[in-house]
Amino acid sequence: MTNIIVASFDKDTKAIEAMHKLSELENYGDISIYRKAMVRTQEDGKYEILEENTPNGWRTLTGMGVGSLLGALGGPVGFVVGLCTGTTIGLISDVGRQSFDENFVRKVENKKPAGTVSIIAEIDEDSDVFVDNALRPLGAEIERSDIDFEFSDYVDDQIDQIDKNLSEAREKLKNSAGREKEKITQKIAELKDKRNELIANARKDVKNFNNQIGGAVAKNRAGFIKKRIARHEEKLKKLNEELLDINA
Repeated sequence: MTNIIVASFDKDTKAIEAMHKLSELENYGDISIYRKAMVRTQEDGKYEILEENTPNGWRTLTGMGVGSLLGALGGPVGFVVGLCTGTTIGLISDVGRQSFDENFVRKVENKKPAGTVSIIAEIDEDSDVFVDNALRPLGAEIERSDIDFEFSDYVDDQIDQIDKNLSEAREKLKNSAGREKEKITQKIAELKDKRNELIANARKDVKNFNNQIGGAVAKNRAGFIKKRIARHEEKLKKLNEELLDINA
């Protein structure tokens, strides 16, 4: 099952240790991590964000800065980072179509105290036990919601099949060693890349379709308004002519 998790800590050292724990779980084959980020709340309403591919570590961002990063993060992780930071710029269009548990959204939307560091991760896990047992001893408060992707049936079936293949590969990884373990690890990485690409392309298709529909609707609406203006202008012209006749 693919879940989005938010694990919050009162110290960044604990959060960083937790990041390593998640990586260990993935190396053992217990979970698959699709994307992750870390957010630290500051006193002045700013946020520091550490993203896994950020070369310079923590980045202090506010407002549009956070919004621009969300576009790079994309998907459910970007959406939840936006919830955590109170940033909603472009989220509805960027996130694609997916649903989260309403209770999860309410809890995440409540701003964390200054100094709180939260890990946001999209993971595939067969059980909550692995992540919970690894992170709770570090003092983590964990919120979790499953992700329900809603694309075409064909794309959904492909995603489900990849998730199934990932789960099977993780089971093999647990009992492998040496060269075989390297091959399975590579296969898992390829499956993750394929899944991310599939979802990204599906989001583009949905977004393009919505833009096309939205553009057509807007164009038709504009034409309708122009026709109404023309009719009113014609009526006004006739009324002015009548007024001239009366005054004459």
